[in-house]
Amino acid sequence: MTVSGGEPLFQPEFTLELLKAVKERSIHTCMETCGFCDPEHLINAVPYTDLFLFDLKTAADVHWRWTGVPLEPILSNLHTLDSAGGRIILRCPLIPGVNMNDHHMENIIRTAASLKNLVELNLEPYHPVGISKCEATGRKPEYVEPKMLGRGEAEKWAEKLRGRARVPVKVV
Repeated sequence: MTVSGGEPLFQPEFTLELLKAVKERSIHTCMETCGFCDPEHLINAVPYTDLFLFDLKTAADVHWRWTGVPLEPILSNLHTLDSAGGRIILRCPLIPGVNMNDHHMENIIRTAASLKNLVELNLEPYHPVGISKCEATGRKPEYVEPKMLGRGEAEKWAEKLRGRARVPVKVV
């Protein structure tokens, strides 16, 4: 079972009780997180979560602009989770004009190298589904790119990382 959201740890009591109940039934658990939460909530979830899908969206210099929050607490939480023994897949969206650059890829490699419980790196090609979600909720999207990123282009970035990462790098 995968808990996701938004951010599932914005409702920490519910999320933790759900994870506990599912683990009591010997069901594999997974949490999708952006990491922007109270670090204690991440630590509390580790015993009941088999795998964390942790998003790393972009480098610090542009993170605030595109997400509305600073990157520093997210990276701190990533390291807290790793230190607590959480098994992690680091998920990195590839967004043309935002983070498809060598600077961001260096940050991914540096971050991945610092994690002892990292099991995989995932690159996620951009798709425009978020545009319609914004419009459906009456918001104007900040980023409008009407076409999906091709798998071939994503594979080129993955290949650059594969030679330097100590874990598998996949395009998902």
